[in-house]
Amino acid sequence: MTRDEIQAYSLRITQGNKSNLVVVTYDIILKYLEDAKSSYLAGNIEQFVSQIKKANEFLAELMGALDLQYPVARNLLNIYEFVQKMFLKAAFQKNPDSLEGVEPILIDLRDAFAEVAKQDKSTAIAGNNGQVYAGLTYGKNSLNETYEQNPGFRA
Repeated sequence: MTRDEIQAYSLRITQGNKSNLVVVTYDIILKYLEDAKSSYLAGNIEQFVSQIKKANEFLAELMGALDLQYPVARNLLNIYEFVQKMFLKAAFQKNPDSLEGVEPILIDLRDAFAEVAKQDKSTAIAGNNGQVYAGLTYGKNSLNETYEQNPGFRA
């Protein structure tokens, strides 16, 4: 994942509510899987395994956030455990074949949570996080985001 992609995900995290955070987490997992496949095709097996491990770390975050008193959470845990098993298999075998079956599952779950997020009107998790403005700064043809805590204050 590139530095710019990490910044974009960070921005989405700080600006989103809890439902959006789940969607972003799925997006990050799917991006790491995409990067893993690219690494594998480029012959970089070490990078492939590293990307799978990173995807698994984010999956573990989703697993840890489940409230298992609800039946749907227990069902999600079973799905996550299956996905985790396929991640471990891919990393151990150093082959992406077992990932083909989990990507559609993750995409479907991501899309379902995106629908929920559309209906979630709660405030951003980060709370008082100000506004983000974008503009061309620090060089020709480069877009950098600037964070401004008090948008009305000018010195």
